[in-house]
Amino acid sequence: MLSFSRSSYLLALLLTAFPIMAQEPPAKAPAAPVAKKQAPAKTAPIEYKPVVPNSKARSGGSVVAAALRGDNKLESDEDQQAFDAYVMKWEVAQLVDPKYYDPKNKKPKTRGAYTSLRAGIKRKLQAGRQGPAHDRFNQRAIDTIKLIINPRSAYRPVVKFNAVLLLSDLDAVEPQMRGRAVITPGVPMPEAVPLLRVIATAKAFPDLLKVGALQGLRRHMAAGIRNDAEAARVRAAMNTIVLGAPLEGRSADVHDWIQSRAAEVLIASGMKGVKMLVAAMRDAQLPLATRVTVATTLLTADLTGIKPATVKALRGEIQKVLQLARAKVELPSGKKKPDDEGESQFE
Repeated sequence: MLSFSRSSYLLALLLTAFPIMAQEPPAKAPAAPVAKKQAPAKTAPIEYKPVVPNSKARSGGSVVAAALRGDNKLESDEDQQAFDAYVMKWEVAQLVDPKYYDPKNKKPKTRGAYTSLRAGIKRKLQAGRQGPAHDRFNQRAIDTIKLIINPRSAYRPVVKFNAVLLLSDLDAVEPQMRGRAVITPGVPMPEAVPLLRVIATAKAFPDLLKVGALQGLRRHMAAGIRNDAEAARVRAAMNTIVLGAPLEGRSADVHDWIQSRAAEVLIASGMKGVKMLVAAMRDAQLPLATRVTVATTLLTADLTGIKPATVKALRGEIQKVLQLARAKVELPSGKKKPDDEGESQFE
């Protein structure tokens, strides 16, 4: 379990065995009792520390720049501490700085301020070289993001949302740029995927953060998650969201929106994800609203890479579900609705 969740520590299991005395046979001493098993030591709760921007940490900027260029190998403890402090207490910590939002009306003071902040962090990484310093920067950024989005933290939703967006943007391999044009796309940082998956599915996180996490998962799926087991876990989680009932307190419109975003993640994963959605669209036991959400998401999706004949068959199934929905709305009560069963050509 990830450290940022509400249950952020493991409860030790007390494995205690009662002494077992053997039956005392004639003329023999009783057997010695079995020794009690030692209970494992309890893991102390992980301390939550709020993120506070510290202008003094800004002095480590030269160390970070040199390390990202490859000019500083971060061989000394002093340089490592300066590097980490700059990333965690200044660069990424700026996300929580009140200057990026108006405490009175909860709206950003400057349109696009957070976008510019995230873009500035990415530019620093793109200007450097791939290597240990780049990976260290990413890891320290994730460490800071975990603290910001922790359910125990009191940061405003807009702060946490932008932290999730930054998490989604981190790359293991930076894109090759020519000016502002992307020549070779970046490779998203795989370490972000499990965290994004938990944000998207755990009840501890609000819907706003779930939407940001789903956006990030779609990016990872489109780029290709190399860990097959993790990709399968993401598909299963997205399928659960698509098939699930609305959470308590969530409106139907918000639920439909989140279902659509989860369906987009499945589509980005390729045929395995698309087949999950087709199965949901065919399932007459599911609420019609869910089937329509899946159908409309597939209808507007970019299905490049899927065989044209398969796409044509899929379009036919989509129209069947949409016609069923229209009939349910338009026909008088009690009138027989068109049958939505039948063979499909989609494989």
